[in-house]
Amino acid sequence: MLRDILAQQPHPMRVAALIADAKPDVIVLQNIDYDFEHHGLTALRDLIATQGHEMGYLYAPEPNSGWPTGLDLDGDGTAFGPRDAQGYGRFPGQRGLAILSTYPIAGDAAQIYTDHLWAEVADLFAQRVILDRLLTDNAQEVQRLSSVAHVAVPIRINGKSLTLLTHHATPPIFDGPEDRNGFRNAAENLLWLYILDGTLGPPPPTPLILAAMTNLDPWRGAGQHGAMRRLLDSPAFVDPARNIAPSHRVTSRWPESTTGDLRLSYLLPSPDLKVLAGGRSTLAPAQPPLRAHPHALIWLDLAFEPAP
Repeated sequence: MLRDILAQQPHPMRVAALIADAKPDVIVLQNIDYDFEHHGLTALRDLIATQGHEMGYLYAPEPNSGWPTGLDLDGDGTAFGPRDAQGYGRFPGQRGLAILSTYPIAGDAAQIYTDHLWAEVADLFAQRVILDRLLTDNAQEVQRLSSVAHVAVPIRINGKSLTLLTHHATPPIFDGPEDRNGFRNAAENLLWLYILDGTLGPPPPTPLILAAMTNLDPWRGAGQHGAMRRLLDSPAFVDPARNIAPSHRVTSRWPESTTGDLRLSYLLPSPDLKVLAGGRSTLAPAQPPLRAHPHALIWLDLAFEPAP
């Protein structure tokens, strides 16, 4: 990523222009390569600034993507392939997530759930027996649930705090009839319900907003759709798109998809936030050049006061 930004390759230039045009106060970015000193993220932030929008604060948690487990998880005879990592990645930190903000980010107060083993929380999702079939005993001892990360990060806004929840769930495809990625995707997305009800420790404070790539449509495409419907129906969140036309809820278009447009990205505020407006960037036609941009940028305007 840093190489492409420094070389002003077309893809990062288009991304920076799209973000600068939207002028977000806070934005969550997915598929952002992680490095310890944030050189890549800083370069992207600076590139966005050259396009006309400055965001002075950044945060990037250490992700699971690309970090080796030391085990041959996919059975191909090697323990160091991209599918043998905690989350898919050809190198440690590939395809992480990050936050850019015009307001201070309290990264030192972030609550991080990235290290939870899948086996540790399998009973929450009725996956204990299934996990015994999906993972060997050795794999259960090391395999984390988060394919990228699960973090709750406070954003300080005019003396108040907004908690931003974010994760990037594994796509529920690229496996076989055992549906390993489907079960993992469902558990990754539902994890927030157990975080917020205090099952896994003190819950993040409200008001809050989930800004996530769940990789799961509630009705169409691959995956265990009931998990997404359960998340959308949770009283912990309000779905701002609930009463708009299904075609306007679409956030992703894949040229090779046989299921049509899908809703895979979400902004779900807690009920004590008032939604003023929302939308998405334009989705390009489903053709091969779209491969670099299958997802729309989605946005909400919020009144940072308790909802009536």
